[in-house]
Amino acid sequence: MYNQTLIDEILNEVYKRLEDKCNEQTSLKKLIFIGPMPDVGLKYLKQAYKCSVYKNSEESYEGIVITKLTIEMLGHLATSSPVTEEESLILKALLNEKQVYMLEEGIEYRRYKENAHKALYTLLMDYEDKIKNYGIQCISHLDELLNSAKSRDNHKAPKPITGNVNFDMTYKKLLLEADLIKKHLEGICIVTISKGCIITPLADDYIRKHHIEIKRV
Repeated sequence: MYNQTLIDEILNEVYKRLEDKCNEQTSLKKLIFIGPMPDVGLKYLKQAYKCSVYKNSEESYEGIVITKLTIEMLGHLATSSPVTEEESLILKALLNEKQVYMLEEGIEYRRYKENAHKALYTLLMDYEDKIKNYGIQCISHLDELLNSAKSRDNHKAPKPITGNVNFDMTYKKLLLEADLIKKHLEGICIVTISKGCIITPLADDYIRKHHIEIKRV
């Protein structure tokens, strides 16, 4: 009888710990990896995020980490012409203002710097600049994701900028809500963008809510 009671108590404790572990994993924000999942830094990242390699029909996730950016993928993303499901997912993530990162060591074209034709290499550099303007952030190590998450959690909104101020954002190809929040525009501010600039739905809502005037040139 005593042994059975002890066994029951041990089993209950094991079940409880398993349940707590499952609940903890469920509450973690999800990161999708496109490309091979790296070993370095992943252990610590898993303490803050639920990490998984891309699978079809991904819906709920916090952000994307591109660990292998091929030359083909770079070209498709820069010209907004997705060919694969992964590329479509990345562009939709940017339109929905989700965090998208690319690991520096996984950028394929940089390996050809010494031998590549200058004009071609310059074009690929321009493509890289384009996708950065779209919102893709380049990181050297996975640890930077933890620092980025902490800085967002600890961020305090600055005092709003009000009044008839004109902000030049003609360099932006994609206007994000984050761009406006970063400037903390409010009131009758004017934001000048290029005619071809795409305004995301969240940015559009922010513009209407804060009565920001958009001027296209």
